[in-house]
Amino acid sequence: MIGSMMVLYGCNNDPKVAVNPDKFVASEWLKGSNDFIFPNHTDTLVLNKAENDLFFDTIKWTPADFGYSAAITYAIQMAVKKDDGTFSDFKTVAVSTKPFYALKVNDINAYILNAGGIKRRQTDVQTRIAATISSFYPPQYSDVFAFTATTYSLDPDMLFFMDAQTGLKVDSTAFAPKWNGQYDGYVYLPHSQSGIWLVEEVNPETRWGIASSTAQGNSLKLIKESNGGQPIMSGAFGAGNMESSLVDSGYYKVSVNLQPASAPNNTIQVWRFYNDFFICGQRNMKYKEWGMNMSGQFPKMPAWNVNGTGKLEDYFVMGTGAKLTYYPAERVWKTDVVFVPKFQTVGPPSGALPPFSIVENTSAFEFKLRANWSGTFNVVTGAATSSWLNAANLGGSQNDLIGEDGAQRGNISGTGNIKFNGTPGYYWFVVHLNEYPPYKYELIPVQQ
Repeated sequence: MIGSMMVLYGCNNDPKVAVNPDKFVASEWLKGSNDFIFPNHTDTLVLNKAENDLFFDTIKWTPADFGYSAAITYAIQMAVKKDDGTFSDFKTVAVSTKPFYALKVNDINAYILNAGGIKRRQTDVQTRIAATISSFYPPQYSDVFAFTATTYSLDPDMLFFMDAQTGLKVDSTAFAPKWNGQYDGYVYLPHSQSGIWLVEEVNPETRWGIASSTAQGNSLKLIKESNGGQPIMSGAFGAGNMESSLVDSGYYKVSVNLQPASAPNNTIQVWRFYNDFFICGQRNMKYKEWGMNMSGQFPKMPAWNVNGTGKLEDYFVMGTGAKLTYYPAERVWKTDVVFVPKFQTVGPPSGALPPFSIVENTSAFEFKLRANWSGTFNVVTGAATSSWLNAANLGGSQNDLIGEDGAQRGNISGTGNIKFNGTPGYYWFVVHLNEYPPYKYELIPVQQ
């Protein structure tokens, strides 16, 4: 009979090699003179995104012993303390074939987040080494080392909008790209009779409102619910056809200041898209959308000085731009199908009446995104004085590439013109302002 000790064969099925699991020896952490596994740090870490790519530390442990010279795989495992006070299951965050592992700052930060930690929150962490030689044998676990770390994230912090009655988050988000409590973004706020609260991703237990649900002003002070803040409701900021007015349902540019250094002077500003959001393009008089210079285009502008034949070449100028429509379910803005030319045209000859020759020049067609047109338009001469208020006056790059599908895609940033680099034809403009970073546009060809 086999005695109380069970003799097992090695994972390579070589009968000459026998191992005894009862005599396996797990790894032990090798601690520095500070008694921590991080020789150059304490057991309380504050990780800094500015040091993301820098060396952090090297952790070491003793080799595990499986009774013979086996190829051992070491898994670094972590578990984090959850909100209910219990720890999550251990999760493998890195693997090594050597009894040591060099960490960059980004590594230790990512491993904690991958184990379930929350960015920018102080987290209690447990870590251990799991040594294995085969699935035929149980892993050998080192002792657990516990430490605390405050993580960071390279993603922007997010600011959510919450329905005050249901407690559900509205599907819109503002962002703080600099992790400093200064949030900006473009958001769609649907109808809510009970109003909305503001909730930071990094501080989800705190809800922010204003002193009175319909307080007036371009910039309103934010107050915590626990300090008497009220949810923001339709009618706040300003009344009527104004940028700074909150309506039952609308699309907004939002700026929120929740920087710690500014407390208690935290504020919110909104700019509503109360006039059309649209694409304006440089003049090409062959097409009604682009028949006037960029500053004179506006979707609500009527056609004027039109020859009675109704032929396109007889139009003196229209210049309506291409109106964008918001689709809440898809969280995107889209135009109808419009023709996008390769080049511009000059304006009509001084004092000329149609018909006249419309000739394209060699100047590339360019466009940008605008909302809340404000100005005057002379239906006799075509003269326009225009401005775009704070809702949107957005541009991008001259060098955006064309994909294999014929679409031009690029980032939205700054106020410079975006150059059209594709083939002239019929397109949809699609604009993404609910995703960041960064905001994006697409110019998608219509398949003929």
